[in-house]
Amino acid sequence: MPQQEYPPEPTWWAAFEADVQARFAARGRTPDLQTFRYFARTGYDIGAGMDAEQAKAKHLRELDSELGGPASTPPPPTVTRRTGVVRADGRVFTDDQGPFLALGASLFWGLWGLQHDLQRLRDNLAALAGQVDYVRVLGWVGPSGGWEDRQARATPELIAAFTDLAYDEYGLRTQWTIFGGADNTTLASRRAVVDRFIGALGGRRLAKVMLYEVANEGWQNGFADDAGRRELWSLATLLRHST
Repeated sequence: MPQQEYPPEPTWWAAFEADVQARFAARGRTPDLQTFRYFARTGYDIGAGMDAEQAKAKHLRELDSELGGPASTPPPPTVTRRTGVVRADGRVFTDDQGPFLALGASLFWGLWGLQHDLQRLRDNLAALAGQVDYVRVLGWVGPSGGWEDRQARATPELIAAFTDLAYDEYGLRTQWTIFGGADNTTLASRRAVVDRFIGALGGRRLAKVMLYEVANEGWQNGFADDAGRRELWSLATLLRHST
């Protein structure tokens, strides 16, 4: 097999580490020094040419086996996934199954949870599966506004991973509220964040998205005054024409 590039350290590997930690936590156990071998084996397989996601899944299965089987958390209920890209038909949402009245739930901390508390995130998604159509998640937030301990910094890998997890395993689309705040950003860097969403959620993955929202309460979260409103409009237009 041809050699594969290693996934990025701050994102893919951080999410992998969270997955491993969640498996220990679900069984009331604490990782030890031996846990490193799951990362080493995964890195070896990637270097030998195996797809990164396949390598990760392989060694997470090994970890589950060594920990005594899958965690005791019950699987999500069987749900019927709506399919096709969501679009507006007048004042109604519609997809391949036709018009529907969309019901959602806010899960603002979801992206943080993917990295730092995966089991809690899964428990919440399992509880919502079959009850709502989508979850609303913040892509960029903190540290201001009370988010010091739950900052989110969306990367293409994390955007894709959360969107896939919610839809593929729990039948939930995602409403991406890109900015819950605009800390440590500039006009150019905010455009770059939006471009990450465009790049990560194109093609077949777009059907897993309920809708985009550029900012939550933009008037007090980095998009105040006329200049802020013009920027919101510009970014929303970019999303509309690029997805």
